[in-house]
Amino acid sequence: MVLKFRRHGRRLVFPIFVLMLVAAATGYWAGTFAESWVNLLAGVGAGLVALLLGVMPILAWLARRTTVTTNRVISRKGVFVHERTEVSWNRVREVRTKRSVPQRLVRAGDIELFHDAESTVLHDVPNSSIVAEAMQELMERNFKRATRESPRFS
Repeated sequence: MVLKFRRHGRRLVFPIFVLMLVAAATGYWAGTFAESWVNLLAGVGAGLVALLLGVMPILAWLARRTTVTTNRVISRKGVFVHERTEVSWNRVREVRTKRSVPQRLVRAGDIELFHDAESTVLHDVPNSSIVAEAMQELMERNFKRATRESPRFS
């Protein structure tokens, strides 16, 4: 194993903000309504908002990870349905990076691995320039090893 990473942590800013806002609003308004059913409904609504906009995005972030080994790139994702994608370095022909302005501010970026007639995109990779350089080196090293080991016909 060479690298193991998740998407950039800036993805957690909004869910954490939502959880703090829901906790503050619930603490302020809990039990202040005249009818008990309104208090119960407000609590259930706050719980749903916290679950859908706070907890689920955090779980999705935790469930998505990428592992780079000397032989392949393995991407795993999914909270309820797990999906695993593997790309062998033997198939990768090009490594590209793309960084938007917000991504440049936090030193993140997207890395695209071109293989065969398709490509695999790793979104929001932290320290994307360093990771892309490491991937480029692994791809070149694997290519040299493959050409050295391939049989030559005369």
